[in-house]
Amino acid sequence: MQALFGENLRAARLKAGLKQSELAEKTGLTQQYLSLIETGRKNLTLRTMMELAKVVGQEVSVMLRRTRGRP
Repeated sequence: MQALFGENLRAARLKAGLKQSELAEKTGLTQQYLSLIETGRKNLTLRTMMELAKVVGQEVSVMLRRTRGRP
């Protein structure tokens, strides 16, 4: 599930036109931590998921769904 959230976070971030460093600044997280999240190598709290989803304009439930075309 963490890998799925990370993939969807990256896609939503790019769609929103944000760099990792910009998302980090808006959320108070480090760019390195965001990189680990996007690559599925970091466990997240629900609170962190909610904050990240909010900044990229998504709902957590959407960020945890597999999109079409992905296995």
